Amino acid sequence: DLWYSFTATNITHQIRVTGNGDFKPSVTLYNTGLCSSLGTGYLQCVSSDDPGGTATLTQRNLVIGEKYYLKISYAGTTEPVNQTFDVCILTPLNDEPCDAIEITPTAAGVNVCTNPVNGDVQVASFNNIVTCTPNNPDVWFKFTATSTSHIISITGNSLFAPAFAVFTASNCADVANPAIN
Repeated sequence: DLWYSFTATNITHQIRVTGNGDFKPSVTLYNTGLCSSLGTGYLQCVSSDDPGGTATLTQRNLVIGEKYYLKISYAGTTEPVNQTFDVCILTPLNDEPCDAIEITPTAAGVNVCTNPVNGDVQVASFNNIVTCTPNNPDVWFKFTATSTSHIISITGNSLFAPAFAVFTASNCADVANPAIN
């Protein structure tokens, strides 16, 4: 086992450990670094069954500024030839209203999306803002209206059924206050 630590800079982080060659990674997350307290500090564990696969662990409700510990080990039963791996910790980009990504509306009269923007809720956190899909991870986008009406189109895939809500606010902090929207 190898141990790493990181300090949370967001309430959600995703840890990805990718094995090199025949290494099957396993990652366990703890919220304490005291050996005597590891059992009580266990948060979650995930492994990859595939040689060279990726173990992906998304942890929400972290405390910003608090230190967390990762134990990375081999998930297989026989010792691999290649015992190396890559680890990275991802942070959501547009996880809060004030971090919303700007979208440029398509010109009036154009019926094809000319400025598509990709979104990904895989690393996103949950929030307490009232929407049509409460208690689901979300990401935020914003646009400035260039017409009195706009068509908003979101395309999902077979594993993701998107939903959205539109808010009007004078500043991003007001989005979290349903009385203002």
